[in-house]
Amino acid sequence: MVWIHGGGFTYNSAVEDAYGAGLLIEHGVVLVSLNYRVGAFGFLNMLNQHVPGNAGLKDQVLALKWVKHNIYNFGGDPLDITIFGESAGSASVQYHTLSPLSQGLFHRIIMESGSALNPWAFTEEPRVRAFQLGKLLSFNGTDDNELIEYLQKIPADELIEAQNQIINNEYAKQCLDFPFLPSIEVKGTGSNFLTEHPRSLLERGEFAHVPAIIGINSKEGILSLTDAFKTKKDYGDYYGNFIPEELHLVNGSEKYNELADEIKAFFFYNKPVDVNNLDAFTNVCGDIAFVIGIYETINYFLNYSDSVYIYEFTFEGKLGFLRKAIQSMRPDLKVPAGVSHADELGYIFPSKKIKYLDTSSPELKIVHVMTNMWTKFAKTSTPTEKINASFYWEPASKEKLNHLDINNPLKLEGTIFLPERITFWDDILENTHLNNNQQNVLYNASVQ
Repeated sequence: MVWIHGGGFTYNSAVEDAYGAGLLIEHGVVLVSLNYRVGAFGFLNMLNQHVPGNAGLKDQVLALKWVKHNIYNFGGDPLDITIFGESAGSASVQYHTLSPLSQGLFHRIIMESGSALNPWAFTEEPRVRAFQLGKLLSFNGTDDNELIEYLQKIPADELIEAQNQIINNEYAKQCLDFPFLPSIEVKGTGSNFLTEHPRSLLERGEFAHVPAIIGINSKEGILSLTDAFKTKKDYGDYYGNFIPEELHLVNGSEKYNELADEIKAFFFYNKPVDVNNLDAFTNVCGDIAFVIGIYETINYFLNYSDSVYIYEFTFEGKLGFLRKAIQSMRPDLKVPAGVSHADELGYIFPSKKIKYLDTSSPELKIVHVMTNMWTKFAKTSTPTEKINASFYWEPASKEKLNHLDINNPLKLEGTIFLPERITFWDDILENTHLNNNQQNVLYNASVQ
């Protein structure tokens, strides 16, 4: 099992304290955790042969090749490799299903709370962001090669400090974004990882059709409270902030205003976007940042596979760390109930706190359930034998989007997760599907 960490393609690393082998190896698997370049170091893209882009994802490919060639010496099977990750790690997993450089390097995937279709996981303007970085570091030229040479002379810590200033209110409208992200590479600029929009490849079925587990946490949008509402003018009454970018709607157009009103009515019951409506705010932000793209990914996968397992992690326990961290960071806000983005990690890679849990605690039960299901899937392509005496975790299908509610007790639901909100967005996405295709074709053509 090869773990790819998250962090918005901007920070984090595969540190043992966070992602140690822990209980996973007790189930008879070999765990590999990899590092890769992040931020400008990993995802600066000048659309030329000097800086072609996606260096961080190519780092991951090299790590997967190393595993393929060497894991036998560590007791692993090079013909039985599962890649799994969370957030940007999950999006990375999906990118590997799309890239020709990664084919044959894995056999199953687990995607936790992240997709290549999420707005924070892909940028259509990598060169623009590169020059924004240069400007922040006092470069005022327009030549690509001069910018590259200039940036190469800047100390690493100064680059990191400057890149974090790129995201401003223009990007904050999507609830979550990061400065340097995966992007399309121009064909012929070295060994290309990605030369088309992820959606175009998914629509044509040009991705690895391998068994998959993919899911979300019940309250992904809690993550958006890290910086939200720090000023009174963060969001105000501007419901257009919550229109997904992929719809390509022009600000102020009739369709744009119509959808803004629909969001206002459906999520906020026509009330203001303020600290008194944090539940609605986190719901819509969680949908935009995570749920919509993950749901779309599931539908693409199901067009070509009958081995897709869907879950929603709803267990609120003592090992969920991010919700607690955000509440500590934002004592001025009352963080809504629910499982935050990344909170399931405490049950796959449990911390040292686990030794203080009672053996009959619900937290320990979920730890054993999660590590058992994830490792059984890695060994057999089926996440569990029998959940309890009454049912199995059945794979989903186009006809039946069932999912596993991971809680105590476990429950197999006969619908997709968050069905009312999914129906709301599904209707909107279906009505704009043709526009999406046209936009993707135009963008791919402009890059190439």
